[in-house]
Amino acid sequence: MRNNFEFCVRLKLIFLLLSSFGLGGAIGQEPGPNVIQWSQFRGQNAAGIAEGQTTVPVEFGPKKNLLWKTEVPSGASSPCIWENRIFLTAYDRSSKKLEVICTDRSNGKIVWRRAVEVDNIEKVHAASSPASGTAATDGEHVYVYFGSRGLLCYDFDGELIWSIDMPIPITRNGSGTSPVVVGDLVLLNRDQKNDPHLLAVDKTNGDVVWKHVFHFAPGILTEGYATPIIHHDQVILHTHEGIRAISLSEGKSIWQVNTITTGCSTPVIFGNNLFVATWQNLGEPSLRRKIPTFEDLKEYDKDQDGTIGFDEFPWKFLLFDRPEAVDEKGVQLPLRFLLGSVDDDKNRKLTQQEWDKFTQQWAGDVKDHGLLSIKLGGEGNVSETHVSVLEKQSIPEVPSPLVHDGRIYMIKNGGIVNCLDAETGKGLFKQRISARGSYYASPIVVGDNIYLTSGQGVVTVLRAADELDVIAMNDLSERIMATPAAVDGTLYIRTDEHLYAFSLR
Repeated sequence: MRNNFEFCVRLKLIFLLLSSFGLGGAIGQEPGPNVIQWSQFRGQNAAGIAEGQTTVPVEFGPKKNLLWKTEVPSGASSPCIWENRIFLTAYDRSSKKLEVICTDRSNGKIVWRRAVEVDNIEKVHAASSPASGTAATDGEHVYVYFGSRGLLCYDFDGELIWSIDMPIPITRNGSGTSPVVVGDLVLLNRDQKNDPHLLAVDKTNGDVVWKHVFHFAPGILTEGYATPIIHHDQVILHTHEGIRAISLSEGKSIWQVNTITTGCSTPVIFGNNLFVATWQNLGEPSLRRKIPTFEDLKEYDKDQDGTIGFDEFPWKFLLFDRPEAVDEKGVQLPLRFLLGSVDDDKNRKLTQQEWDKFTQQWAGDVKDHGLLSIKLGGEGNVSETHVSVLEKQSIPEVPSPLVHDGRIYMIKNGGIVNCLDAETGKGLFKQRISARGSYYASPIVVGDNIYLTSGQGVVTVLRAADELDVIAMNDLSERIMATPAAVDGTLYIRTDEHLYAFSLR
């Protein structure tokens, strides 16, 4: 019986791999040339490129080039589109209900909505949402992920096909990753403190095909939020412990670049290079606050016992600050929030030895912070052989880079646009646009126009060029966390209150 079981498992795996790779070795099941689709986070392979689109409006708003708008609950997830259907994940703050919503792409009317039952809602950053994962689809089913529940599969009529219940992830900021479909596999990044891993499941029934486990080093205060991308037979992922390439067929490590960063932004591929915006947990030096010495803290030792009690530690000392994100909550981190991890003997009192150990850990090392260019094709640890640091300043914390026409575009909090030559790494321009505040949505390109979306709801359109050329600014006056989507001459933007469709038609 055991031999028969093992034979069946191997046979199933071979079938899945043949389906994934195809007889010619190509990855995935590409839709036909006439299929209208933006089938996952940031479109094909999370690149943010609207292929073949040239007629999306550059000027739009509630009274200009509006095709339709539909009221939807809040969420940070982006539109997922296949032919005449748009799929969203959502969170109703008043009822604390998670939902999957399907709308008609032609008129915005809701076709169906399904409540997702959960025991508890995961804790998220003040600026985020429990509905952050963008849906993915293969044209027959739609796959959604909620940190509060797990991975679920629906058909296009809204019937639940299968689900995998998962424990709520232990994170500081909540979930941010999205599932992707590759051939007959669904991939999901669970880079969290409890059981961190990359998961591959059979899309037909949710059975686990493989699981690649990550490891958390003691004292690490970050985790990963990025979405997997595909390069040939490799899954590439930005994690809390660096950038990893994992075999799509077996889930085994192929190469890695070691960094200790917040794995927020998703990498992009250009030619034989991978570009990754790595954000050191404390940010750039200009954003970091000076950590007080134990001598500085002695004046707060009210009982004069030679230690600093938790109740004696002042709130004014910060680990980091985000002054550019003036419109958001949770952009400062008081040191007082971290005292539990500093207090080794758990007596709620800090000794000089404990504090000195902490300050040495956060002594200003930002070597991992920057825009990395990684040459693809390596094996093992390629940290010293395949990596170039192209830029150390004006790196986005959340938005992913965009590569178009040989240029790399990045947008960071404060509305700073950073553009570099993708071949040489030479800086082309680094300038601030009028739309300030926070940026969570990643840039996309439609034709030769770059769309940058601020958290305050301003969409700035740039002409792709070697210098900053702003051609339009569109204020929707609604908070936006989600990356836009563009198909069939229409731009789709999801705000905290509505799903918009803008078109010249």
